[in-house]
Amino acid sequence: MASKRNTERLDSARPTVMPTTVAFSKLSIQKLYARCRQQSRAAWNDGLEYADFINALWNSMLTSPSCKEEAVKVEETLGRGDTIQILSDIFLEDRNAQSAK
Repeated sequence: MASKRNTERLDSARPTVMPTTVAFSKLSIQKLYARCRQQSRAAWNDGLEYADFINALWNSMLTSPSCKEEAVKVEETLGRGDTIQILSDIFLEDRNAQSAK
């Protein structure tokens, strides 16, 4: 029995995203992440699978009244896979910065 994969399926080719759009989207994700940290929703429980945590964090942003509108725009622009990757990078940078203190 083949394992079920959580992969993004595209109905058609996604247009190329301009570097400025990616940079703007990254800033939006950083702002959303900061908001979640302030609300104590971005703390990782080390017993949880990392990929599951990042996906759950993004899903919470998509459903949060304070984050939903901006999160939906980012995901529509970049797609879920790229959005999750950027959020993961931001989370790890923040975690490393906190560990260095």
